[in-house]
Order: sequence, then C-alpha cells, then structure tokens
Amino acid sequence: VVNGVIALLAFGVVQRYAANFPLLPKDVYIRAIMAGFGALVVFRSKIFVLRSEDGNAIGPEVLITAFLRLVDRTIDRERAIERHAMAFRFSQEITDFDAAADFLLASLVAFQRLGDDEIKAYNATTEKLKTLTEEQMTHSLKAISLVFVFMDIAGEENLKLTFGLLRQYMKSRPATPPPVPPHPPEQAHDVGDATGTPSLTEGSGEPLPSPDIVSGPEVPH
Repeated sequence: VVNGVIALLAFGVVQRYAANFPLLPKDVYIRAIMAGFGALVVFRSKIFVLRSEDGNAIGPEVLITAFLRLVDRTIDRERAIERHAMAFRFSQEITDFDAAADFLLASLVAFQRLGDDEIKAYNATTEKLKTLTEEQMTHSLKAISLVFVFMDIAGEENLKLTFGLLRQYMKSRPATPPPVPPHPPEQAHDVGDATGTPSLTEGSGEPLPSPDIVSGPEVPH
C-alpha cells in the first residue's frame, strides 16, 4: 500500500510538471512506470541513506521504515486486546488440560502445509506446560497459554471451529471416577503395659490375670 501511494504521488508530480521535463515520453503508461520505479529507488532503497557520526541512519527509507513499524505496532496493540479476550473466553472451556492439549495437537494434522518445526514447537510447549504444578502455574494460566499457542499456528477462525469440536470431544469422554479415599489406619491393640504384663481383656472387660498369679495344683516331689 505504501509503495503504491508513493508511486501514485510520483506519477502525479510527473504529470503536473511534465512541461518542465521535455525528455519524458508522452505515453501515460510509460510515465507511470517510470514514476513508480523512480519513487521506489528514492524512497525504498538504501542509496540515499546516510549515517551520522554516532552511527544513526538518516534518509527517506529510514523514515518510511519507522512509519511502517509504528503502524504495525498500533495494529498489533489493537489486535492484542481482541486476542486476549478470545483466549480467556476459550480457556474457560478447558477442564482437562492434558486431554485438550492432545486434541489440539491432533487437529493440527488437518493443515497440509504445516511444517514439522511448528508441530514440534507446539508439542514442546504443551509438554512443558503439562509438567508444571499448580504452585508453579495455575490451571487457568496454562489454559490461556495453550489457547495462545494454538491460535498463533491455526488462526482465529480455525480456533473457533476447533473448540466447537473440542466441546463435543470433552462431552463424549467417559467421566473420571472420583478418587477412592484411603482406608483409615488400624488401631494397634494394647498388648501390655510398661512392665511387660499383658493387659488384654476378655468379654467382661476385666483384665486377664497375670501369669504369675495363675497357678495349678502343686506337683508332689
């Protein structure tokens, strides 16, 4: 767009002051081509770029590059607001992080021209997120990060469609059974006191007599 505007302005200048340039061809199309290429040489090449003593570049190309960078940054800031809101909204639907990450990884196979490096980068990021504990990163932050990673590869429209399929997938999965509570530890029986005397009781609740008290009939010698 910027190159087209520059070429159009150059062509307007050539048409306005054509009488001052007798060597210009009379064909309008030839003038347009010459004006376009001439403007690109002046404004987009580094021929007219000078460097000051401190190393800073000065010239038309530097000004245009700075202007384009400013426009890109402004658009990126506006898009970041929408992307953040979208990522937060979709992250609320992720109840099982591992299952959602695996499903989104499988959905990337639908892209026929997706490079292996991008899939490996996605897989490495999600695997690292899986290893993080709740103290290191909460489930909500991991879910938002997962949505951002997938959005950067698939785009916003594919993100909406894929999460519609993810909802159906999560509903079709069997419910996770509740965890079984651990059995309480068995209480140890009191088998004696500090003197080593057994203190087990019978049905009456009274302590058993000590072995040195219970004696049978004396055996004659």
